[in-house]
Amino acid sequence: MDEHAVRARAGLLNVVTWVAVINVWEWKDPDIVLILFPIVAYEFLTSMVVGLTPISPFGVVGTLMSIILHPEPLWKPAKPKRFAWLIGLVLSTSCFIFVAVREELGGAYLPLVRTTVCLCNIATWFESSLGFCFGCFIYNSVLVPVYKLEECSECKL
Repeated sequence: MDEHAVRARAGLLNVVTWVAVINVWEWKDPDIVLILFPIVAYEFLTSMVVGLTPISPFGVVGTLMSIILHPEPLWKPAKPKRFAWLIGLVLSTSCFIFVAVREELGGAYLPLVRTTVCLCNIATWFESSLGFCFGCFIYNSVLVPVYKLEECSECKL
């Protein structure tokens, strides 16, 4: 994967997470989650399966941005990124489920949704701004030793 495209895409997703953060603290409109979730879930799912292009909307825009701003790609292994996107899919799905069952969750609803949204926001900000991927870190720190996978030398700290 081109690291420049991955980071540009993370920046675009960070904008979406800021909308979610503002919604969770200020607007408190569950319909916004119903609008954002399918877009974000589709993005993560298609990126995991086929990569950033040709059918991941944010991936395509991030790739185009990287071609314009960084024409020389910076290649990184795909497996850790795909794992990171699985985490993103799990977080966004969790947020959607929390909103869907908010009445049943009672007082636990807001802390759960706020925590999930903040985790998404922090993860996309770290990836886009600092080049640090929590998913890649977990991949190398947990999955590699536990499942005897090949270590990603690019992901080491």
